[in-house]
Amino acid sequence: MVGSMRTSFAVGVGLAALGAATASPGMAQDAGDFYRGRTVTIIAGASAGGGIDLFARQLARFIGRHIPGTPQVVVQNVPGAGSKVAAKNIYAVAAKDGTVMGTVLSGALMEPIRIEAARRDYDPLRFTYIGNGNAEALSTVVRVDSGITNIDDMYVKELVAGTPGGGSSVHESTMVAKNILGAKLRVVTGYPGVREVGLAMEKGEVQGMVGLAFTTIRQFFPGYLTGEKGFRVIAQDNLAGHPELNKAGIPLSVTRAKTAADRQAVELYQTQAVLVRTYVAPPGLPADRVKTLRKAFLDAINSPEFQAEMVKQNSEAVPQPGEEVEALIAKLNDSPPELIARVAAATQQ
Repeated sequence: MVGSMRTSFAVGVGLAALGAATASPGMAQDAGDFYRGRTVTIIAGASAGGGIDLFARQLARFIGRHIPGTPQVVVQNVPGAGSKVAAKNIYAVAAKDGTVMGTVLSGALMEPIRIEAARRDYDPLRFTYIGNGNAEALSTVVRVDSGITNIDDMYVKELVAGTPGGGSSVHESTMVAKNILGAKLRVVTGYPGVREVGLAMEKGEVQGMVGLAFTTIRQFFPGYLTGEKGFRVIAQDNLAGHPELNKAGIPLSVTRAKTAADRQAVELYQTQAVLVRTYVAPPGLPADRVKTLRKAFLDAINSPEFQAEMVKQNSEAVPQPGEEVEALIAKLNDSPPELIARVAAATQQ
């Protein structure tokens, strides 16, 4: 707790200084004139080495080329509280001029929606949504020696599942699978990030992960369809599925819901499953800067150079515009209160 508070304070001071050094000279200034010679900071709300961090560093290499004035772009890791430390600082402290944006876990955007407005540290509806780097397909991956060979085994045999703790899509997907779908999971939590859970799987400390981004599975667990490397994907924890996994016949976990009410709750939770690479900026950015950053974000990720790098990494990036992400957050916020409450309870138990 003390370390988290120190991190939050240090980041707050650093971003306050950044804000003072980059005060906006006005909405009318040409974007190239504004960004030329400046530094854009991407705050990664997770520890180094995981999927969020790796994608942020990849983006940092390319997005500056697509922002007028070609500013330098750097990444600052701000882990803690399931990305909520980073989210609070982006929301309340970071410069509101287009020189700071960040990427946070979906739980950091969804958890405030699940509580009363008066108790929220920040309002997800007020963030400036830059885009989603990849419309992700979350999935369940297990060790082949776990005794779990398919999705149905999860409901009759115990699986020791590892998670990085509250706020992460892995943790929340694990708890939804356990508390709503009824999977027999023994949850081991508290790892710093998914990379550390992956290492724990390799060592046999845990047997699987639920709700892991498929792009991360591709990088961490080769042979994920055949099990030849010791790990296998057995379920998809999202609503549409990934084309490769659909073709391989990997089932959707939502199909194992026992009642219509259970399915509705899982569908609400998994609607947010695509938001694994969400990029946000502080509230109140000038409209022209929002337009500039949203365009640069899409142009960078869709560029042949960026896509070629993703292929080299055995990964992928299918971005969503910021307007779509903003609309999805608003739709989730408008869900029936009793349904939101059930999902909230399930993810936190």
